[in-house]
Amino acid sequence: MLLNPRNWQLLKASATGIRLIAPYQVARWWGVSQSSARRTLKALTAADFLEEVEVRARKIPPIRSPLLRWTPGDPTPHFGKLSYQAKERFRTIAPIQMTAFCSTKVARSQFSVPGVARIKRSQASHELGVTEAYLYAVQRWPRFTQRCWVGEDVYSNQRGHGEKVEDAHFANPRTGEVLIAVEYAGTYPPERFEALHDQLKFKPYWIM
Repeated sequence: MLLNPRNWQLLKASATGIRLIAPYQVARWWGVSQSSARRTLKALTAADFLEEVEVRARKIPPIRSPLLRWTPGDPTPHFGKLSYQAKERFRTIAPIQMTAFCSTKVARSQFSVPGVARIKRSQASHELGVTEAYLYAVQRWPRFTQRCWVGEDVYSNQRGHGEKVEDAHFANPRTGEVLIAVEYAGTYPPERFEALHDQLKFKPYWIM
């Protein structure tokens, strides 16, 4: 059955939590071969639940642990160290041409998310990194992540004009209260981490 629980979870994640996912990520998530993952993704694309896109991006490695878990009251993070760690993990990974998938308007309507995914191809590596952050969480705390992970497309229009929002957060599904903010770090300079900290310092947050 095409919309079995596993596929439905993928569609929900794509519509409400992440913008882009590659076959190698689906294969690792499900514990199947890439060819098997690709067949399912193609079937969901044929049914108009996913859209196939060609991007030039880094093949993001799995996240073993967040670069930073911060809670109000903790010492101020070392922004230079965070910047070095974030840049170092990309040092030997060159962008390659690859196929990835994003949700369609049809899929997003199933979860009351308007429009289509806001994909900027120049940010494909970052979006795949956000997906790795989701996979890190869902493989460790599946029920909590499936209930509480929310991607920025869902809440960005609730923030002030021009305000930078975190990539995702865990939120109470009943009240909407943000429990943990999540940002996937690209090759950010120290100043970017400092600005993020100033923005997020009133709540727990993870830098992935």
